[in-house]
Amino acid sequence: TYGQLYNLVKRTAKFLTDNGLKSGDRLSILMHNTPEVLIFELAGALIGSATVPLDFKRDTLDRKIYKLQDTQTKALFVRLEDSQGSLELELIRKKLPKLKVFSWVTFSQFLNLIPQGTTLQIIPRPPLDSTYLILFTSGTTAHPKGVILSTYACLLNAMGIIDWQNFDKEDRFNIILPLHHINSTEFCLSMLLIG
Repeated sequence: TYGQLYNLVKRTAKFLTDNGLKSGDRLSILMHNTPEVLIFELAGALIGSATVPLDFKRDTLDRKIYKLQDTQTKALFVRLEDSQGSLELELIRKKLPKLKVFSWVTFSQFLNLIPQGTTLQIIPRPPLDSTYLILFTSGTTAHPKGVILSTYACLLNAMGIIDWQNFDKEDRFNIILPLHHINSTEFCLSMLLIG
């Protein structure tokens, strides 16, 4: 339910603040399409921290490290899929020793990582012009460029999609795009906004 989602987002936001993240910081997520992607995006927005989704499949190790350094990411959250991901994660830890890294394999393990019964008690009100996401271009001509998207821009775009598609609360939308793309993020936000 929306209530359960909100509670989980507040628990995740508390976890983020307990681990030193605050307004203006950046957190990166490295995972395939999983519920955690959206939970971290919403929790980051709640405390004013920008989320940097990395491309699990196409980013090379060097490209991932470049994006982590370029955005000055404070924490990386990874849902491991296989042993290759574990090896890569160790290499990232060695290259960026100050980066806080959290990893798990299943959604249940993620839920255990986020302490039960503790939520962010005081909900801050980050300004709408705070950074919601930093998404990277493909980098076909050089290094990829980080595109900074404000909360306001993302919400306005999602409301435009609702209007364009005539969505209402009875609609369901199957999102199959990778969740590190802007279109998938915006369609997810539009579904949340319309109820």
